[in-house]
Amino acid sequence: MKRTATKIIFLILSYSILSGCVNNNPYTAHYTSVNGVTAENIDKFRYGAPPETPLIDNVSPEQGQERLGMWERKSYMAIGASSFNSAQTIPAHLAVLQGKLVKADLVVIRNPEYSGSYATSTAVMRPSTTTTEGSAVLVGADGQKNAVIKGNKTTYTTTTDYVPTTEHRANYAAIYYIKQRSIFGARTADLTTQERQERQSNFGAKTTIVVDDSPAYNADVLPGDILEELDGERIKNANHLGSLLEEKAGKTVQLTLSRNGKKVKKTITLNKIL
Repeated sequence: MKRTATKIIFLILSYSILSGCVNNNPYTAHYTSVNGVTAENIDKFRYGAPPETPLIDNVSPEQGQERLGMWERKSYMAIGASSFNSAQTIPAHLAVLQGKLVKADLVVIRNPEYSGSYATSTAVMRPSTTTTEGSAVLVGADGQKNAVIKGNKTTYTTTTDYVPTTEHRANYAAIYYIKQRSIFGARTADLTTQERQERQSNFGAKTTIVVDDSPAYNADVLPGDILEELDGERIKNANHLGSLLEEKAGKTVQLTLSRNGKKVKKTITLNKIL
């Protein structure tokens, strides 16, 4: 059991060393983009120039989802995330450095979450020496013993001891946001298979979040509403709605939605693209 644990720890340490050669910041090494955002198209979505230092919000694991929802309602959109497990204490300022690298407006850092302790063994190498004595008899040409020579030989080796240790590990995570341009002010998602079957239609997009003080918010569009038509054109899905809204930015439009099975019509003046 000890040998297996030692082997696993050795592989983990080897991976950490190799990763460290590439990048010593684990928040950078484990960063992934989300919402289809890339470094090339990030300016298309953001409201303005990135700050010199992003806004920081530290949250507990229990606060996580509620706090993320709050920032999304304030028109912040996630562009990337980092998550990893470590036995070392990772300082939060490394998450901020990654935020600067991706030009984030906001970094939400989840406080480390304890993931367990593991009994392992660590190999400790210590030097050791072995000394042996030897002698030789010098014999002359006449066969007479002339002298006895004695000497010592020292051999240098190493000895490996396995010392039991306990490793405490924790999960780390951070999410990176930009302040988003808000034409309409509602996040939407495609309908699920069940929702399509219940509605007997493949068309529509469901609101998941409504941004505070946005055109959608001021028109009382609510989370859970299913958006059906924009200026008489049927909405195919969330991406189609996004394209329609970009085309009509700054204009007053007629929106038809379904709420609890009833159709509701809204007149909404969309924001311009800055």
